[in-house]
Amino acid sequence: MLKDIDTHDAPPARRLRQRPGLRAIAFGASTGGLQPLSTILHMLAGRTLNAPLLVALHTPAQFCETVASTLRRESGRDVVIANGISPIRPDAIHLASADAHLRVTRLFAQPQAESVEPCEADRYRPSIDLLFASAAQIYGRDLLAIVLTGMGEDGLAGARKVAECGGRVFTQALSTCAATTMPAAVVAAGLSGAEMSPEELAAQILIRRDSAAHV
Repeated sequence: MLKDIDTHDAPPARRLRQRPGLRAIAFGASTGGLQPLSTILHMLAGRTLNAPLLVALHTPAQFCETVASTLRRESGRDVVIANGISPIRPDAIHLASADAHLRVTRLFAQPQAESVEPCEADRYRPSIDLLFASAAQIYGRDLLAIVLTGMGEDGLAGARKVAECGGRVFTQALSTCAATTMPAAVVAAGLSGAEMSPEELAAQILIRRDSAAHV
């Protein structure tokens, strides 16, 4: 059990590790979300993050391939549309398909991206809540979840789970959103650690990456 571990015998690097790392970045977006997401990924192009980028974007099924092509062009990264279950790769973008959820799970101790068929009662497809909550279970305090523009409250329950697991939640500044209700719900619940423009969000990702590298 954790309480039985003698921390004096732990390696120095573990005793000194006070700040969370950055092992995964999850994005949730809805109405108008492709533009700020593209801006962030464009600013991160050419930068090694050593972390996967997990994306749930509400979009009609016929536009899923177009979204993937746009993200691939803007980011210069591999974009993998979730299908079945596959290993999560650092620095790749794992995108939920438009008609299925993206859930993070583990297989043989390795994080996996799993496509999950939605239930008829599911209001949001893909579910940002499911992406955030499942990623929080796997990555804990090393997860950064970002809620971008959108209508509704998808992402609120997931953001709460991220916070419970020790991760961080950022939201897009309402003044830069095409639709404000989704990030506003997270802010109103006291779960947003910072409200920033897409450009500032990209800069913060790099700051957290550099900070984690020196932990």
